Amino acid sequence: MAGVILLVEMPVILTHLGISRAAEAGSDGSSMGSAVKFTRRFGSEKALLRACYAQRRSSAFRFDKTADPASWIVGLLKLPGLTGASRTAEPGVARELYYRVTGTPFNEAGLPRFSQPLIGSMFNQRPWLTGDEDRGGTQVAGRIDGLSLAEGRMDWHCEQASGLTWGEWTLTFDNKTSVPEEARCRIALPPGGFVSRVTLWVNGQPEEAAFSTVSKVRAAYQSVAVVERRDPVLVTQPDAGSILVQAFPVPARGQLKTRITFTVPAGMDSKVWLPSLVERNFELPDSAAHPIWVQADQGTLTLPAGVQPHAAMEGGAPTVTGSWPQSHFTGSGSFFTWAHQAAPVVYAEDPFAAPEARLVVRTASDPTTIKPTAIAWVIDSSAPMESRKKAIASAVAALSIPGQTAIFLPGDAPAELKTLTDPAALKLDCAGGRDNTPALGAAVDWMRSHPGACLIWIHGPQPIAAASRSALEQLLERSVAPFTLADVPLVQGENNLSGVFAALPRITVLPVRHEADLALSIRNAFQQRGGTFSTLPEGSATPVGAVKTSDTLARWFARQEATRLSRNDPAAASAIAAAHQIVSPWSGAVVLERAEDYHKHGLTQSSASVGQQIPVIPEPSGVLLILFSTLPVLLRRRRATRAFLP
Repeated sequence: MAGVILLVEMPVILTHLGISRAAEAGSDGSSMGSAVKFTRRFGSEKALLRACYAQRRSSAFRFDKTADPASWIVGLLKLPGLTGASRTAEPGVARELYYRVTGTPFNEAGLPRFSQPLIGSMFNQRPWLTGDEDRGGTQVAGRIDGLSLAEGRMDWHCEQASGLTWGEWTLTFDNKTSVPEEARCRIALPPGGFVSRVTLWVNGQPEEAAFSTVSKVRAAYQSVAVVERRDPVLVTQPDAGSILVQAFPVPARGQLKTRITFTVPAGMDSKVWLPSLVERNFELPDSAAHPIWVQADQGTLTLPAGVQPHAAMEGGAPTVTGSWPQSHFTGSGSFFTWAHQAAPVVYAEDPFAAPEARLVVRTASDPTTIKPTAIAWVIDSSAPMESRKKAIASAVAALSIPGQTAIFLPGDAPAELKTLTDPAALKLDCAGGRDNTPALGAAVDWMRSHPGACLIWIHGPQPIAAASRSALEQLLERSVAPFTLADVPLVQGENNLSGVFAALPRITVLPVRHEADLALSIRNAFQQRGGTFSTLPEGSATPVGAVKTSDTLARWFARQEATRLSRNDPAAASAIAAAHQIVSPWSGAVVLERAEDYHKHGLTQSSASVGQQIPVIPEPSGVLLILFSTLPVLLRRRRATRAFLP
């Protein structure tokens, strides 16, 4: 019988052998590449996904951290090659291997099902997945069965004078399990955007966050959420392009509601990109849709095609509403268009600044264009890039500089790195999930001999802890030639490399959202908005013709200052960001349940009176939005009823 099981389940056995080889490879890129190729060719994707959830299996189904009959036989027979590293390896090895083999982060694939040819249908569910070993950690990690996003809504406001927009994303999580769970997600930030307010409903009442250093707010969250198991929500920014949201507890058979406010500058092309979910540990119902309400004090608003918008004037202000489909608030996200004319000089009172710098003034100037003298392309050859090969090849051909171009293509192992100098020879061979670090390192090394060069990195998610990251950091530290980095995430997701670049003063990060014309999108990214900030003491006369705006301008100024200060003084960057109640790579936000919790952890809770405000949504807008969102359903139902009438 054991022989029959081993024969039928051979791909599962070979999968465990691949995990064993990956665990033994450690930081050896060549050995890891060999393990990846072996598992991709001979292994089972389903078995590899189950291994990613090994720690959650209940004791009734656990045998040496496995959950399939072939693995039980492997353990009993102590087969060679499977009794060492793979039998003690943490799921982290399987999770990295899953991405390297498939090109998809393991938590994108959903939860695994216990479904084997020799096992009855009684196990074709997931009762063996119990517990959440990643609670309170720094990763989104695996999905939670029974945890979902029940409701979502976006309310947005646009201020013409400053050209700034800010909006609230209200999220309600639902837990159908019998134990409290932690909802975790990573949200992609719009270009130039940041979090400027966090609210959590505690006992039915909205409570404001406290802002401080990342270490301080995380320590408070872990103490309350993990140890005391009470209500907090934590928002941090682990990399340049996304935030990590953690909320606990979503009560057993109950709900948790939180609201995150984002500040986003309108692009020079009049597009306002919105935040989007790129990684989550909860489910999204197939029918999930978000009502969206956008208002501008002046200008013209347009929602993208496919949203069925409803435009109106509310209180003399242009307003547009619609139902945001799931594809618009996940992945690369979407945008609305706001045609407007910002004022050349604006000022605002800074409620968080000292009296000697109480007024913030911004003076606009003509945009500047980055004009590189050479270009190094680093092109991710992971599986998600397969459908984008044509767009990438077209962009490279259109933007490359003859005789001053190098193209770096990563492989499964560092030795497989390819370097091209002729754009016409570019042919992407996409497979699995490839570590881009060696290619980035080679590109930076090439750029050191090409002053004024630009690195354009086109990539998908990079959720792996790259073994060669430290070598890349050292190379960047030794580099003396300034250059520009255009970070182009065609597939949004966790990126463990963007922070390496964002902290360096000589590198400009230009995030580009995916568009049909990639070359045009990159060209637009090289157009940098002009303008300068200055501060004035309280009571000073403002510049002639300056237009007063909301204090959102002060928050935006503080975010720019934090970036500038971080290059030499991260503590100062954290201080100014926290004082202005914004989330950045150097500051975070946490909402706690009780006043004594804040005092215990040395935090000061913000007041709603200084929080960023969205103008009150008139009641008719809500009625219209609900009617507009449900009208297509009602019409379909009416037509279906008529079809059965005599």
